[in-house]
Amino acid sequence: MHLSNETDSMILKEKINYLFQNNKWENVIESYQQISALQSLEHNYDASMQAAISLAKIGDLDGAREIFSKLEEIKMTADLYYNWAVLELDAKQKIKAMMLLKKGAAISKRDDIWLTLLELHPLEMNEIYEKYIKFAEPYFAFQAKLIWIDWKLQNKDYNVLEDLEKLKQTKYSDVQAEAQYLLGYRFYLMQEYEKAIRELLRVRYLYPDIYDMKIKAEFLAAICYIYTQEFVQAQELYNSIKDKLDISKRNEFQTKFDKAVSEQK
Repeated sequence: MHLSNETDSMILKEKINYLFQNNKWENVIESYQQISALQSLEHNYDASMQAAISLAKIGDLDGAREIFSKLEEIKMTADLYYNWAVLELDAKQKIKAMMLLKKGAAISKRDDIWLTLLELHPLEMNEIYEKYIKFAEPYFAFQAKLIWIDWKLQNKDYNVLEDLEKLKQTKYSDVQAEAQYLLGYRFYLMQEYEKAIRELLRVRYLYPDIYDMKIKAEFLAAICYIYTQEFVQAQELYNSIKDKLDISKRNEFQTKFDKAVSEQK
């Protein structure tokens, strides 16, 4: 097919968008190569973005980075920085991703950009958190507070009980469930394992529909059972969720379980 005019380009853009929405990554790239022969990158900004994401999806990270870099020279957009950051996160390039998210946050109030940036626990955590909650809608402000509390706990600041209790009083069940989990996580980090088990297992009874958080809480409770040397309970709880865990979590449990049991002999 000979493609040479604006109509052909418009048809190709529509085709690329359709293929992209249906996760046809290789077909997106093929069609993008065709449209690239007709128009410059600046006239195909959205299609180029979709091609870069598609390249990342099939593992051609350098090819995706090349397009992202060229798009940045044309126009700096929040969408560009977010999608580029996702690529870098998948490639385990946390510092690069953080830099891109900061660029996105400088020009946008998009919640996914700000929340992802907070999840990376930047050095300016408090500053970024305070900026975000000034304009965030309530639900997203609560999500930001959960991330902020998790960051505080990981930095051994356990003075978060009042904040967690307030979050448990919100109208959002997923926020309540994560706040309950963090309450148990707090006791876990403080090595108060019996209290941790009690609070973690409350997630399954209070928020059974928040399935991912339920599994996360039960896994940590199983780990706590190991530390309290209640090996039967640890194994039983682990077995009940084993099929829902990824390989890294399975390995973590088995390593800690085997070590604890061997030390008891």
